[in-house]
Amino acid sequence: YAKLKDSEEHAIVPGKPDQSAILKRIVSKDPEEVMPPKDFHKDLTENQKSLIRAWIQQGAKYEQHWAFTPLVKPAVPTPANHADEVANPIDNFILTSLEHKKLAPAPLADRATLLRRLSLDLTGLPPSPEELDTYQADPGPDAYAKQVERLLASPHYGERMAVPWLDIVRFADTVGYHGDQNVRVFPYRDYVIKSFNDNKRFDQFTTEQLAGDLLPHATDEQRIATGFLRLNMMTREGGAQDKEYLAKSMGDRVRAVGAAWLGLTTGCCECHDHKFDPITARDFYSLGAFFADVRQWGVYSDYKYTPNPDLSGFSNDSPFPPELYSKNAAVEARLALLQKSAAGILAALRTEKDEAGFQQWSRHTASFLAANPSGWMELTPTLVTPSQGTAHEVSPDHSELLTGPPKKEEIITLEFPLPDEAMRSIRFDVLPDPKNAGKTGRQQNGKFSVTPIFSVDNQPLKIAWSQADRRTAKAYHNGDSDPLLEAEWRSAPASWEEPQDAAALPHTALYHLAETLPATAGRILQVRLASADVGRVKFSITPFGDAVPGQDSAPQGELAAAWVLATTPDARLPESYLAVRKSIIGCRAGYAYCVVAQALPADKILSTHVLPRGA
Repeated sequence: YAKLKDSEEHAIVPGKPDQSAILKRIVSKDPEEVMPPKDFHKDLTENQKSLIRAWIQQGAKYEQHWAFTPLVKPAVPTPANHADEVANPIDNFILTSLEHKKLAPAPLADRATLLRRLSLDLTGLPPSPEELDTYQADPGPDAYAKQVERLLASPHYGERMAVPWLDIVRFADTVGYHGDQNVRVFPYRDYVIKSFNDNKRFDQFTTEQLAGDLLPHATDEQRIATGFLRLNMMTREGGAQDKEYLAKSMGDRVRAVGAAWLGLTTGCCECHDHKFDPITARDFYSLGAFFADVRQWGVYSDYKYTPNPDLSGFSNDSPFPPELYSKNAAVEARLALLQKSAAGILAALRTEKDEAGFQQWSRHTASFLAANPSGWMELTPTLVTPSQGTAHEVSPDHSELLTGPPKKEEIITLEFPLPDEAMRSIRFDVLPDPKNAGKTGRQQNGKFSVTPIFSVDNQPLKIAWSQADRRTAKAYHNGDSDPLLEAEWRSAPASWEEPQDAAALPHTALYHLAETLPATAGRILQVRLASADVGRVKFSITPFGDAVPGQDSAPQGELAAAWVLATTPDARLPESYLAVRKSIIGCRAGYAYCVVAQALPADKILSTHVLPRGA
């Protein structure tokens, strides 16, 4: 409506199209004046020109873009016909619109069609024949409502709702560049699904993804939610420049936040302002600066031209820290199914000729489980010999507490009298203790490294396989590590790799013997801990191996499987069981890794700069 620069003309004169400069230029025949210019090849049609003329004639009301106008609840219209079809206010709008278009509403769909539509809408899956039969047979007026509630309660509802969210936040479990290595991020996907199934408030859903790690006493779930901030493409390509790719990640994160939360394309202003874009370049980089404390690397590899002590030795087979290692419901569910399958394979091996031995073993098992409900019998050391005099004491819970600074090449030997009990597996716990600053290890950072060697009456025990719930793996393959434990057990990674204070968390390793050690009174278990800088240690044994039955297990179920495993050396176990056991080991006792956000210390936060206008 304002005057044009260096002119007495107005761009728009409401109600007077012929006095409006904008229309004069649109309809002009002068090639030097017409808009858009001829060389733009964007000529307006006569219909478009007429619309602009009519708009000016009608007052040229100029409205803000609909995305920025406040929501206003409209009045509910009243349809002239079909009032008996109204079930909720939405129907009023639909029926009124149909009347304006002189259309009649379609007849009500049959129940099979309704349930199929409803199921596909809420879960993405068609109804089963049984679900359809139940609905068809329900004469109640609330039959449809009950189907809605059933589907909303289905775990598949969260999966269906998560799909568009995961699309918009660019979820992927590979890096996207060059070698396209795997990224351990699926727990974030599970978080999104669970949030929809739990009907989590959107403000909480937002806070956890953008700043979950900054919340007081952040839970594992809240930290996993910050996986959103790590869904960048990442590179390890030779020649890639660290700062360039940090800038790429910043821009990607701003665009993702704009799309997911603001409903805007924020990428247009990454380079410069646009006169019709309400988001400026300063806004773009200001939002990027909000995430400048997220710890990450531009190049996740160790090249000579990009020296980085944090990633020393990192290659294409390394992970993408920081990562969180925590229990995962999906992995635990898979583990339970595999264990059930393994128990079925083993139980089927028991024959009638084994009955007498099985019944005797079952009676003894009942007594063992009554005394040791967890399935593990704790051992108390009677002799502890530190090679270099480390202070030690027995705690009331049967653990041995080692204190004081670690000593180079220390070897600690513990001796445990074995009860008259068969032994198939050994459990080794390393526990935090106040006398070691609340940490598991005695290194300055609270970590530990230990190589245990087990023997009975000075005869080494053969270990079939071992696994630890927390550890630092020596080798990775395409971003994942071997689930089996190496001979040397190193505690969980340093804090920049795993945001938890892992040194303050209990660590557990299980060592499964190649065959059961028979029950013999008077035997001595020797545990030799080489390079030991552990703090508080505890050892337990079980006759069950990797199949500990519940106290109330039926003989033909878990108990039979445990008996077969306890009485059969690994060398004689069937290949079908060993294949399932391999998958069980791969479940890592129900734990999973997930890339997460971790805040940099104040002196490491990246600077974000915006050039002054016109520079």
